[in-house]
Amino acid sequence: MSNAVILPVGTLSYPHLHKPDDKFGADSAKYKCQIIFDKGTDLSELEALIKEQKGKKKTDMDELIKIDEDGRLVINPRSKFKIGCYDAKKNKLAQDEIEDVFYGGCKVKAKVAAYGHAFGVSIAINDILFVGDGERLGGGGNPFGESEDSEDAFPE
Repeated sequence: MSNAVILPVGTLSYPHLHKPDDKFGADSAKYKCQIIFDKGTDLSELEALIKEQKGKKKTDMDELIKIDEDGRLVINPRSKFKIGCYDAKKNKLAQDEIEDVFYGGCKVKAKVAAYGHAFGVSIAINDILFVGDGERLGGGGNPFGESEDSEDAFPE
């Protein structure tokens, strides 16, 4: 089996694809994201790839493929290296175009790898393809509605 698989379509969340997340310092900076798959999505190829890897510490599958409160499957792939980012027509995006295309809520396909290391096994993201628009995650709209004349408006 190859060391990489292309995953089914999922929903992108917390994307750090155009530049690495360096919240914990430059030494730990990583390109990363979260991909959420509908309940029942077949991730058996990813599971087989993970099982092939040997880390010095045993890694449970449910540490790498989590199940959220709605029964959806969630992975958190990351990489120290730039990720190949592609638009819906499979054209590679320039670094300054990535943030305009990928957002939390869009539909994506990703090519990921698994590798063993001293702390177990991790999932690395190699490439990501924008498949289509989806409902934006994280809100951003007016949480109190559009009208300022509402009975529930804040007092002045």
